[in-house]
Amino acid sequence: MTVQLQVEPRREPCHISRSSETHAPRALRAVAGFSLVTADLPRLVRFCRDVLGFSAHGDDKPIDEAEMTLLGLSGLGRRQVLSLGG
Repeated sequence: MTVQLQVEPRREPCHISRSSETHAPRALRAVAGFSLVTADLPRLVRFCRDVLGFSAHGDDKPIDEAEMTLLGLSGLGRRQVLSLGG
């Protein structure tokens, strides 16, 4: 699974007890995207749509050979874009 996160600096400073320094760590704002690998794309899409409330956008599209290699997969792959909310 691949996950893309959006982070932003926190508005309020954070004090560390072992140090007198004040720093502003980043706070998770949103999950921008994630990828799942499955042998049964239509079934995963139905589950995400019917159970989790995702919406499918367009038709599934082929995944190019270079990306399949990067994922450590052989053969052919397809991708379906899904979204949740807005």
